[in-house]
Amino acid sequence: MMRLKLLILTLFITVANSFAQDVEFHAVVTKKTVGKFEKFRIDFSINKNEGEIIPPDFSDFAFLGGPSTSVNQSWVNGKSSYNKTYTYYLMPKGVGSFNIGEARIKVNSIVYRTKPITIKVVDKKDLPKNSNDPEVLASKSIHLKMELSASKPYVNQQMIVTYYLYFKMNINAPQVLESPTFNGFWSQDFEKPKRYNVEKKYLNDELYQRILLKKTVLIPQKSGKLVLDPFTLDVPVEISTGRLDFFGNPLTRQYSYTVSTGKRIVDVRSLPKNGKPESFTGAVGKYKFEVKASKTTVEANESITLKAIVRGNGNLKLFSIQKIEVPEELEAYDPKHSEKINMSSSGLGGTVSDEYIIIPRYKGVYKIPTLEFSYFDPSSKKYVILSGDDIAINVTKGARPLGSSSSTDGRSVSKSDVQLLGKDIRYIHSKTSFSEASVVNFFGSFLYYILLLIPFLAIPMIVFIYHQNKKSNADVSSNRKKKAGKIAKKMLSGATEALKSDDDAKFYEAVILAMYKYLSYSLALEQSELSKEKINENLINKGASEGTIKELMDLLGDCEMARYAPSIIGSNKQDILKKASELISRLEKL
Repeated sequence: MMRLKLLILTLFITVANSFAQDVEFHAVVTKKTVGKFEKFRIDFSINKNEGEIIPPDFSDFAFLGGPSTSVNQSWVNGKSSYNKTYTYYLMPKGVGSFNIGEARIKVNSIVYRTKPITIKVVDKKDLPKNSNDPEVLASKSIHLKMELSASKPYVNQQMIVTYYLYFKMNINAPQVLESPTFNGFWSQDFEKPKRYNVEKKYLNDELYQRILLKKTVLIPQKSGKLVLDPFTLDVPVEISTGRLDFFGNPLTRQYSYTVSTGKRIVDVRSLPKNGKPESFTGAVGKYKFEVKASKTTVEANESITLKAIVRGNGNLKLFSIQKIEVPEELEAYDPKHSEKINMSSSGLGGTVSDEYIIIPRYKGVYKIPTLEFSYFDPSSKKYVILSGDDIAINVTKGARPLGSSSSTDGRSVSKSDVQLLGKDIRYIHSKTSFSEASVVNFFGSFLYYILLLIPFLAIPMIVFIYHQNKKSNADVSSNRKKKAGKIAKKMLSGATEALKSDDDAKFYEAVILAMYKYLSYSLALEQSELSKEKINENLINKGASEGTIKELMDLLGDCEMARYAPSIIGSNKQDILKKASELISRLEKL
């Protein structure tokens, strides 16, 4: 008996060890050397249909999507083979060497690990030698250019930076991967156009199509060599496959090409110290200056509006206007600053102004000192001084000064005695009259009894609503199942529209959304429960064939892969749309 137990135990250990040795779990990447912002794929494959993968830390990379799973199972000469692959799509965040750590999976209480993989990321990857390679073709036809309106600006001098994309191939809407931060500059973007305006332009004596991507006003805030960071785009390019469709039209596939302006150094000059006026507050550009008063003849305690206005083009948001000084017989309130600035092809332009409220307290003629405004003109490389007109205020009526300020009736006046209403000044009322408020007792009133009865009247209504909701909720599942097919086919119309507009990302997103919405309604599953394992289990219980389930999983996998990595998939979108519609019709019959 002891020998039999020992034999069984030995046999069990042998079988377990042989099974454990059969498990193969490994990781493979599409490329180990990639360029900055170049997408790549990593696959984790296992030959057992057990366990759930625990992926490594992808924090050194931008996570684009995954996992998408695919299963390959076959039976040849009485031997079965099985392979399950988990696919992730990644993109480097920086230049250097980065490790993708080990992935883990647990099979029969044993944890299996993949080997770490080192990815080398280079700033600019060498082009392939094959002239027909998509990277080579795109590099000859896609260019991103940056244009500056001033190569050596002064501090506070505005300049315009413009980014143009030149192309000869068919492209889709580019996506921004890296946007410049303009450190050391004050910046303001022009309003982005609602749609790209394509124009024909020459670049290096070759005719291209060109679109304006970004236009920004820059104003350097310090002198020296300032760096403009790269502007980097992911441009979806249509690459010919060398094949023709049924009608003889060339078939293409989408390839993601990364293009960048690179860094640009701007040498910013300091403003000259010689000839700098005392009134200079940082204005650089071309300006006009005006000082005007709403009226110059008034009575005592009558308000006057005085405006100092600067008009022109330049750094209008980055300087101040000299403050006015008035005689002590005039009372001036703090100015109200106003800006009316717009963006034009030449940059910032418009007006800035300071508006003062001035109140004369005594009779007499008072001169407001001349206001001065100065700016630096980059074109002439000189400072310019502008002066406003002299303004004299003639106060025709009012008391003469008596110690401190006084009004015509001899009553002392101060700022607290007046209230500013627009451009008018009036005395604050110091007297008022009061009347006794009427009091109504709430207890015993008609409203009191109504509020007392409301809770008793509401109870039957609440019970009725509760039972109606309960009944309605019981029918939700069956109603959703009935409507599943109609809703899904209606949502597929969004994919049809995307197909017409040749928007690949929107097309695949619409197909995935329609299929998952259908499965959610048809299988009575919440969105959070829609894992591929759960879908597979529910479809089997519903009576779906293995072939139908495999077609569905392949369709979802292809769409997810094409959505995040269109350069890897070359599927015909018409076939995908047709297959999605057929699968919905087939599943509706179950």
